[in-house]
Amino acid sequence: MAAFTYTAPTVGGSADTWGTTLNTNWSNLSTFLGSLDSAELAVLDGITATTAELNILDGVTATAAELNILDGVTATAAELNILDGVTATAAELNYVDGVTSAIQTQLDAKAAATTQAEADWEAGTSTTESVVSPAKIKAAIDENNFVTQTAGSAPFYAARAWGTVRGGVLEGGQNFASYDQSTAVVTFTTAMPNATFSVVLQGQARGGSYAYNRTTTGFEVEMWSSGGNAISKSEYNFDFAVFA
Repeated sequence: MAAFTYTAPTVGGSADTWGTTLNTNWSNLSTFLGSLDSAELAVLDGITATTAELNILDGVTATAAELNILDGVTATAAELNILDGVTATAAELNYVDGVTSAIQTQLDAKAAATTQAEADWEAGTSTTESVVSPAKIKAAIDENNFVTQTAGSAPFYAARAWGTVRGGVLEGGQNFASYDQSTAVVTFTTAMPNATFSVVLQGQARGGSYAYNRTTTGFEVEMWSSGGNAISKSEYNFDFAVFA
């Protein structure tokens, strides 16, 4: 904005120049003020801001709506500075929506460290399984582990089927569907992975016993006396265990 300049009339001077001097001053003032009206000038009424304070607005491009976002803000500079350096997205920040207590405390309560001897169980529901510490799982396995592990790196293998036949009748065992007395064939409930399984057969005759005709579903037994004579299948007495 151009500076306003004016010419003061000469006191005691020619009366003919007073009117011209005043008219020139008023014209200069009108040019200086331009279209500014009294309402616009009244905006300045009561302003106590310094030039430096007003210059803070220099270069501001925010709209009134954008500035009004700050209306009612009571946060301190320290509180606002908490956001300094935050790179989380809105979606990531919304993950904590509804959190009512310390997240780490809740996580610690859900799963205990592997070295913890005891831990609280979280009751399961119809759709959610219960949660238990590794220590409790190990204790349950140890309690129900009926195989005594000894030293050495050789692995342990359990029998896939076993049973006892007395007088041609299968008296008991596991993973057997039937025993045919007429053919001396043992049939498994669940088939073996292949037909090359091993049968440990202990006959009750003084002669010998043999398991043959192996299939994935069973095997056949033959027994004979010490004299080499075949024993009647209805009189077979033997124990067996199958490993595969």
